[in-house]
Amino acid sequence: MSNCQTTCRQPAVFLDRDGTLVEDRGHLRDPQQAVFFPETVAALRHLKDKFLLFIVTNQPGIAEGTLTPDDVRRVNDDLVRRLAEAGIPVRDVYVCPHRRSEGCPCIKPNPHFLKEAAVAHGLDLGRSYVVGDHPHDVELARRAGARGVYVLTGHGVKHRNELSKDVVVVPGIREAIEWILAQPAGDSDGAVRMSADFVELRSPCWRDKNFSLVWTMPLQHARDLARWWQAEGAELDAAQLPLRDQRFQSVTLSMFTRTTVEVRGLDSLGRPKLEAYSLPRSLVGRLVERLETAGALGGGSP
Repeated sequence: MSNCQTTCRQPAVFLDRDGTLVEDRGHLRDPQQAVFFPETVAALRHLKDKFLLFIVTNQPGIAEGTLTPDDVRRVNDDLVRRLAEAGIPVRDVYVCPHRRSEGCPCIKPNPHFLKEAAVAHGLDLGRSYVVGDHPHDVELARRAGARGVYVLTGHGVKHRNELSKDVVVVPGIREAIEWILAQPAGDSDGAVRMSADFVELRSPCWRDKNFSLVWTMPLQHARDLARWWQAEGAELDAAQLPLRDQRFQSVTLSMFTRTTVEVRGLDSLGRPKLEAYSLPRSLVGRLVERLETAGALGGGSP
C-alpha cells in the first residue's frame, strides 16, 4: 500500500438476493422463478441517485450440484436487466458458489466481495450499508466497516433471535431503504477510523457531497501530526499564522491556506517526500480526539 492515498469515494448499498430482493423459493434455476417482493422496485428507485447498488449472494447449490454457474448467472442477469428497465442500475453482482464447510474467503459474512467492490468501484464502506435476511448479512456489514440492516422477509423471522440487541431490524426492503435514507449523510467535520497500522480520515468531497474525500496514512504519521497539533499547530491555526516545512518527528508540516494543513512523510534519509496529504484543519482536531480516546498518542502501539 502506498504511504499516501487520497481518493473520492461513494457510498453503496449491498443487497442480499433471496429473501431480501426476491421471494426465497429455494434454488432458482430459471429467471421466471425469481419474483421480486412487491415493494422492491419502488423502494430501490429512492436509492439509485444516492448510492451505488450491488447484489451479494451465497449460492452453495453450485457446489452441491443442484445448480450450475449458468443457472445462477441467467437468474442474476435477468434480475439486473429488469431493474435496469425500471431505471435502477445495479453496478455488479457477487456470487459465492461454495459450501460453508469449504472455508472459502468469499462466503458471507467474510467481507471479501465488499472489499473487492470498494477497490474496483471507489467505494466508501464506512458510509455504506448491507441489507439482508440472515445474521451473516449483518455480520458481513460489521466486518467490512459498513452498517447492516436486517429484514424479516425470507429467513428473517427464523433467525431473529440470533441477533444482538443493537441490530437494526425492519419488516422488509421498503422499510430498510426508508431507514437508510433517514440516516445523517455524515459529519461535516469528517470522521477518523483506525486499524493496526493505518488511519483513515474522511471528509465530504467538495465536488459532490454524496462522495467522501478519504486520506489513508500510516499510524506513525497520524500520531506525529496529532502530537504536533497539540504542541503548537492548534495555536498557529488560531492565530492564522503561515507555516512552511516544519519538521516534527516523522513528518513535515506546512500551512499555506487558512483551511488546510499539508503533511509530508520523510524518506529513509530524512527528506520530505513529494507525496503529501492536504487535510482540512478541522479534521486534524478530530484526529487528535480519536487518537487520545484510543490511547494511541503514547510511545507504544495502540
